Amino acid sequence: MKQVLLLLLFLGYGSFYAHGQKSLLKQKGLFIEARYSYGDVIAHKPALQAITSEPYHFLDIRLGKQGLGSHAFEVLLNHPLYGLGYFRGDVGSSQIFGNPNALYGFIAFPVFRHKNYYLALEPSIGLAFNLNPFHETKNPRNVAIGSGENAFLRLRIANTFTISPQLDLDISMDYTHFSNGMTRAPNLGLNNRGLSIGLKYFFHRDYSLTNNIEKAATIRRLWGDFQDKQSIFLRYGYGVRSSDLTFKYYQVHDFSLGYRKQISYIFAFSLAHDLFYNEIAKVRNKQLQSPLERYQLLSLGLYGENELILNRLRFILGLGAYYYHGDNANEELLYWRLGARYAVLEKLWFQVALKAHASVADFVEWSVAYEIPIKKKR
Repeated sequence: MKQVLLLLLFLGYGSFYAHGQKSLLKQKGLFIEARYSYGDVIAHKPALQAITSEPYHFLDIRLGKQGLGSHAFEVLLNHPLYGLGYFRGDVGSSQIFGNPNALYGFIAFPVFRHKNYYLALEPSIGLAFNLNPFHETKNPRNVAIGSGENAFLRLRIANTFTISPQLDLDISMDYTHFSNGMTRAPNLGLNNRGLSIGLKYFFHRDYSLTNNIEKAATIRRLWGDFQDKQSIFLRYGYGVRSSDLTFKYYQVHDFSLGYRKQISYIFAFSLAHDLFYNEIAKVRNKQLQSPLERYQLLSLGLYGENELILNRLRFILGLGAYYYHGDNANEELLYWRLGARYAVLEKLWFQVALKAHASVADFVEWSVAYEIPIKKKR
């Protein structure tokens, strides 16, 4: 699992540099950044109150690039900054939770610019490792995390000030989440909130972004030139999850048939029908002594999804509603997905996403999908 996530990060970041510059350090907009984070570990469940009293500390090193307009999404999203980061730190008690490290991808979306300041919203996703997981005898107090490797998610509200031609000062509010997607119990997760401060050094800053008149004309042209694209897609997803009751692994299969419409260079939406075959229903069923019929392991749902398109890399967020549960003990009505996909070919893409009910992870879903374009009538 760790190797696959690292490959996805590499492919996603590498796709932004597909046009081949002569020298890495001569690229306009390239920067390196160091930052320090400090804050609280949130006791979001009563069982965590006794083990989350200590603060967290993170030190990040990041390499990134500011989008200068070589792709349509860079102009339409106000020239975002994106790249790879690595952090090391502690999440409260290192004896209980360990000293996590993480490799992650990030993208910062500027939402407001004024002279030497901009405000940005920055999500990050990656893989954290070196946590100290729950163990019945060696580490029984860690009821939050059941595995040493976990997904790493961060949302940052960043205030950035240009203090010299090559140097930016960044002061941010951070929210961080660690979870294994219920691949190994327990999985209450670790949530952190705090502040961070960082310095960003540009090897070759580009000041052409200040030409707002030319930028506005380019944006109007990009929105106007795009022709809607419609398709039907077939998707198969697979995942495993563990049970808090048995600590065994159970398979989940997902089959989807859907309609997708891309309405601009950066946005698309989908409507789909999901069919889940979930073996965890065997555990949730009250009559454990009598095996369930296969149809009782099925769940059916209707699902809608929004998609942010960054060249071949796309980010998805969707909400679905079940209308059938073969397992009557499963009373959830709504589910959601958050993830990323990579378009290997024009009609073929791979996806990894977290499927969850409210704040409780269901499983990590690995998917492959094939699109069938709908041709417009002339």
